[in-house]
Amino acid sequence: MCKSNDNLVLMGRLLHAHGVKGLALIHSYADSPDDFIQAGSVFLRGRNGCLDKYQVSDIRPHKRHYLMKFVGLDSREQVDSHKGDDILVDKNLLVRGDDEFFWFELIGLDVYLDSGVWLGRLDRIISTRANDIYIVKKGKAEVYIPATVDVVRKIDLEENKMIVSDEGGILGLNEI
Repeated sequence: MCKSNDNLVLMGRLLHAHGVKGLALIHSYADSPDDFIQAGSVFLRGRNGCLDKYQVSDIRPHKRHYLMKFVGLDSREQVDSHKGDDILVDKNLLVRGDDEFFWFELIGLDVYLDSGVWLGRLDRIISTRANDIYIVKKGKAEVYIPATVDVVRKIDLEENKMIVSDEGGILGLNEI
C-alpha cells in the first residue's frame, strides 16, 4: 500500500539483518518493546513511501537496540530488503497510562508558564538518559524544558497546551 495513513505513528527504524534466520536489528523510539507486540502488527515504510504490513512474533533487547522477528521475513536477504525502513504502528492500538503521553501527542502543543506567559510551541523532543527535553520554539528562539514533574505542571491535550514552571530559574528564561 503506497497511500499515507494519518493513523500511523513512527516507532522505530529497521537498521539491518542480524544473523541468517530473519532477525532484524531495530532502533526503537518506543518506551517499551511491548508496544510493538501490543500493536499486533507493524508497517514498514520504505524510501518509496509504500507500506508493508507484518506481524511481530518476537522482540528482545540487543545492546542499545532490539532484535525483532517479523512473521514472513525468514532470511537475511528478506530483512535486508527493508534496511532503513521506518517502523510504524496504528496509534489507535497503542496503550498508555493515565499520566503518560506519546511524543506525537505533545508535538505542536502551546507551552505557557504557570504565570500565563506563552513561551512558544513544542517543536521537538530529545530523549536523554535522565529525562526527555522539550524544545519549544517561538520565532527563531528556542527554550529547552526538562520533562520532569517539577517543571511540567500540566498537559491538556484537549486545550492543546502545556503549563510549565520556571521556579528557581531552571529554564534560564531571563537570559533570552
